[in-house]
Amino acid sequence: MPGPDDVIKEIDRVTLWTFENIFMQVYWAEEKKEESERGIKTLRDYLHLVSTISSRLEGGKVEVDIWCGHSFLTKDYPEGTPEKDKNDPKLFFDSRPAERGGQTAVRPLSTCGTTFLPDGTEENLFAFTEDITTPTGPIELIVICADMFEHWNTNPIGISGSLQNLRTATLVKRPPLDVLTWNVATLLLHEISHSALMGPGDGTRDHAYRWKNLVKLTGEKALNNADSFAYFIIAMYFDRNNWASGLARALPGDGSGVVDADAED
Repeated sequence: MPGPDDVIKEIDRVTLWTFENIFMQVYWAEEKKEESERGIKTLRDYLHLVSTISSRLEGGKVEVDIWCGHSFLTKDYPEGTPEKDKNDPKLFFDSRPAERGGQTAVRPLSTCGTTFLPDGTEENLFAFTEDITTPTGPIELIVICADMFEHWNTNPIGISGSLQNLRTATLVKRPPLDVLTWNVATLLLHEISHSALMGPGDGTRDHAYRWKNLVKLTGEKALNNADSFAYFIIAMYFDRNNWASGLARALPGDGSGVVDADAED
C-alpha cells in the first residue's frame, strides 16, 4: 500500500477510484486487513478475467462469429425430420455452415425478442451469446438483435461518433459514462464477458444494467456482472477524464500516497 510520501500519478488515482466505485473498495484502514485482502483479491480476479479473455481472443484460441439477428434459426428443416421435431416450438434448425456448428437441430438458450427468465419475468433481448463446440475448435456466437440497432437509432442517450474520435474530443457539460457505452464496442465487451469459452469461469451474468444500478453491486456480484466488466474498460479507454462518479470530470493531478482522497475532486 502506498505511503504518505509516495506520489501517485493521476491516471492511477482515477483508475483506483473508478474500480472501487464499480466493484468494491480495495484499500481500507490498517486495522481492516481482511477487507483490504478481499478488495485486492477482487482487483486481481478482474485483471485475470480481462487478461484471459484478451489472450484467448488475440491468440485465436476461441473464434467469434457475429450475426445481426437470428435469421439462421429457421423452421425449414431438412427432408426426413420427424414431425414431432418440426412441431416443437423450442426446436430450430441452425442453417449456419456445418463447420461453424450449424446444419443441425438446436434448442437455443436465447432468441431475439421476448424471453422468459428462470424467475418467470420477461426480458426483451437485444443480444445474446452461445458457446459452440466444433471439431476444429470452440466458437463464440454473438447475436445482435434488430431491436438493438433500432434502440441505438431512436434512443437519444448516446453520443454519435466512433470511440476513437470521441476519445480525443472535449467532453462538455460532464456527460455520464452511460452515453459513451451506447455502442457496438461496449455491447461486444458485455456479451464476450458472458462467454464460458472466453473467460476463466462460467461467464458473467446480468445482475444490473447502467451506472446507477451497477454501482449498487459489490464484490463477487459486481465482478460477475457483464455491464460492470464493460463499463470499467470503457472508462479506462476514455482516460482524459475521471469517471469515478459516473460523470466526465477533470483529472485530479498527481497526489500523495494517501488513498482516501475524494474521487469527486
